Amino acid sequence: MIAIEPDPVALQRLKKNISANSFTNITLIEKALSSENTITQFGGNGKLGNSESTLLISNKEDYLSYQGRHTEVHTHNDIVEIETITIEKMIEQQNINPEHISLIKMDIEGGGKIVVPALVNFLNKYKPVFYISLHRCFLRESEIEKIIDILFDVYDKCYQFSKSGKKKLVDKNYIQTKNLYGLVFE
Repeated sequence: MIAIEPDPVALQRLKKNISANSFTNITLIEKALSSENTITQFGGNGKLGNSESTLLISNKEDYLSYQGRHTEVHTHNDIVEIETITIEKMIEQQNINPEHISLIKMDIEGGGKIVVPALVNFLNKYKPVFYISLHRCFLRESEIEKIIDILFDVYDKCYQFSKSGKKKLVDKNYIQTKNLYGLVFE
């Protein structure tokens, strides 16, 4: 398993968890998956390590130009510079056979608007099951629609899972009408 974690506070917690549980099958990438291999700003939604740090703060003017929870309840001062990596570069560096990637779970506080478009070629070619958590509180409606459109162009089916684990096939209209955020594309 590969875990990608750019938040330095969350990263230290994850390392302690991996060590405390003696996990030996986790490769930890201390970067953010993104559309470029570069250095960028990260954080911005309160304190680092609070599970709401985001790549979106790298364009602070845009990020703060629309209303959402990110402008209503957070300070935007806890920002660090991090490394980013593309999926292609990560696959190359880790010597991964992309055909062996069976699941991608993306929960990156709105950063999907940056990363999902960059994954299109990879997703079209390998079609791993793709779980995404849409952070509607950090994105404009048009950005959510773009992410959903991209994923429906790649995948034939999208599912929502209930709290009890029941799997329900959903379409774009249902996702938007019900403001769904946790989706699985197959």
